Amino acid sequence: MNNNENKNKSDRKLPIIIFLIAAVILLGITVGYLSIRKLSDYPGGIGFTIDSVNKDKNDVNEQNVTIPGITAMHIKSGEDRLVTGLYNPVENSGLYYLTFELSAIIDGKSELLYSSGLVEPGNGIYEIKLNKTFEKGTYNAVVHIQPYRMDKERTPTNNADIIVVIIAE
Repeated sequence: MNNNENKNKSDRKLPIIIFLIAAVILLGITVGYLSIRKLSDYPGGIGFTIDSVNKDKNDVNEQNVTIPGITAMHIKSGEDRLVTGLYNPVENSGLYYLTFELSAIIDGKSELLYSSGLVEPGNGIYEIKLNKTFEKGTYNAVVHIQPYRMDKERTPTNNADIIVVIIAE
């Protein structure tokens, strides 16, 4: 009877062990898959914050600037209207306006395609008219983002250049 009890305990442990091994394998596959994804797999982009040198969060002039992340923009070939997600995150409320400039790298030279005015926090520019059209293909571009403090002088602060691709289809 003692052998029977040991056999029953062993029989109950086997499914638990198999389940745990399967869970570890599944976790390993998931982590591996997520670690090899490219930024272009995130169509909305990944946002980031530019951290100021001064860590005093009560000093409005030295608060962090939140910048939207952008990886790719799609346009129909031959058209000059680009649907985009250029926006000033709400986290900048009461702190920073943002401006956006989009430039493409064509024949090794930077060509300005679009320049915005001040964009208030929580607002965005979702369609822009470019200074040129594109033939079918993929083009390297830069989105230059310039934050301005919401003070009387609208003082410019550190800026960000985000490398993107324009895909004309």
